[in-house]
Amino acid sequence: MILKRLAESIKKQDWFVVMLEVVIVVVGIFIGLQVDDWKTNQDNEALEREYIERLLLDTDSNIEAVKDQAESYLGRSRALQHIIESIDLNTIEQVPAKDLTYSFCYWYLPENIDLQSTTYDELIAIGGLELISDQNVRRQLQHAWATHRRVAGELPALGVFQSDLAKSLSPHIEWQLDAPKQTIDQTPTMNMIRAGCHVNIATLSSDNKIQSVLVQLHRSQGILAGLRSDELDALEKLSELLSKSISSGDSS
Repeated sequence: MILKRLAESIKKQDWFVVMLEVVIVVVGIFIGLQVDDWKTNQDNEALEREYIERLLLDTDSNIEAVKDQAESYLGRSRALQHIIESIDLNTIEQVPAKDLTYSFCYWYLPENIDLQSTTYDELIAIGGLELISDQNVRRQLQHAWATHRRVAGELPALGVFQSDLAKSLSPHIEWQLDAPKQTIDQTPTMNMIRAGCHVNIATLSSDNKIQSVLVQLHRSQGILAGLRSDELDALEKLSELLSKSISSGDSS
């Protein structure tokens, strides 16, 4: 309709009407584009909010997993330190059986943690990191996963190192089936298979090389704890930023 009137005005050389019609068309197009932009922004904000909430759930779950393993390494490091000091003081008989079992009956094969990565992987797959408008959140998100990959890359070498060292512990331990100390497996029929690990203090005290082995295992557990602490720190900072992003969205 507008184009028809515009054509008629041009034929009549009614330039005022022509200019008015052109302005109406331009303004209409501009308003239409603005409405489209507003709707796109609204959709993107809603999508961003959804991804941030999912990332926060994933991150908090990952924090618990990493924290558990970091605390496990720290606990074993403390137990090893206690045993080393007791050997120095010739008081190994006073070391609690729990600390001995915790240190000698562990396989020393550090496992990588399968962190919850569904949301992050999805964002990477669709090229959607730019949906996260806060640059600090984007940077910390990438830093957290880069830290996890770095830690995972260092585990195999540490695992080989520890496994070789742990072979020196074998002469001082004895595994007993059907012992009531520690459940290690369970059949589908619910019959419990139990195994107990006994540490021979007598042979331990007479082994001149065992202290050096324990010192190196203690250091390796400390390294693992440090790696997981780095990862935990990155995840906790990410969780804080994600929480703030959600809170700022609620307040606006």
